[in-house]
Amino acid sequence: MVRMKAHLEHDDEMRFRASADGGADILFDAGDAATRLGPSPMQGALLAAMACTASDVVEILRKERVAFT
Repeated sequence: MVRMKAHLEHDDEMRFRASADGGADILFDAGDAATRLGPSPMQGALLAAMACTASDVVEILRKERVAFT
């Protein structure tokens, strides 16, 4: 089993900086949409699900030796 540590820090207002082992920080901003500096937590969850699904698709295509762009 792979263990991963994650950390969340409150920056200011409704902004939170998240990080996990070996990865870049992500700034989540749940404040007003007009002044956001990063994705909202809900947008972050959607983006993560999309990236996870896309990674699985690419892995399957590579195993099947299917060319894709």
